[in-house]
Amino acid sequence: MSYQQTPLGHTIPSSFKNEFDQKRIAHTSFGAGPGCMVGVHAGYSPELTLSMGLQWIEHYRSVFRRACLVTPQGDRMWFTREGFERIERAKEPNKKPPTPGLEVDRPTAARLGIEETSIPSQTIRAYKNTEFRVFSDPRLKLTIGKQNPNISRYQDDLVGVAFITAFNPLGEALSDEQNERLHESLCSSVRESAYQFKEGEGADPTSEWASEKSLYIEGIGLSAAIQIGNQYRQNAIVWVGTDQLPRLVLLR
Repeated sequence: MSYQQTPLGHTIPSSFKNEFDQKRIAHTSFGAGPGCMVGVHAGYSPELTLSMGLQWIEHYRSVFRRACLVTPQGDRMWFTREGFERIERAKEPNKKPPTPGLEVDRPTAARLGIEETSIPSQTIRAYKNTEFRVFSDPRLKLTIGKQNPNISRYQDDLVGVAFITAFNPLGEALSDEQNERLHESLCSSVRESAYQFKEGEGADPTSEWASEKSLYIEGIGLSAAIQIGNQYRQNAIVWVGTDQLPRLVLLR
């Protein structure tokens, strides 16, 4: 589905469609607004197409009062339930992705000082370099930003696969025993939700840090995957949609 085919897409002026499609979408959010946006938020690496961003907020159109797509440069495209509302230009390009956990209008953001993600840049780089290994037959490896035709595809653009760990919440190292308990809890929770999943691990190719047990969850919606990541207090999850391109989804 292209952005021209989405109901929201029809409400966007053509010049803005072309501009935002070229710039891509680094962040999506929706919420009850106005002002502080309390709802579902995520930052993406690599960035989304405009079509994927629109489908993400279209999915929540019945519940949000305002929604926002943000480019890597910090330009914002705002929507109400009725459709396109306005463009808000960044005064200067964002040096880091906007905060996924809280989306606000620019005056409020400036007052609160929350223009950047709380995840350190070196941690994000480490996530991007991680090998996400799936213990399937044959084995499967997910690499951020690298398309893999062996990953399952689904008709719904907001249904795909997620790679999630419960180890070391918020990046804080726990004992082996604590991490094992969290992993068992994650397995039980996903199993109770009737998702199909395979065991896996997130591994540092340089072996500087220990591998983290993880789950490769199939046929799960993006919002449900984000909810699980937040439940286990993770900084990020890996998401793969219909383009079979693993993306890092920042949750903090």
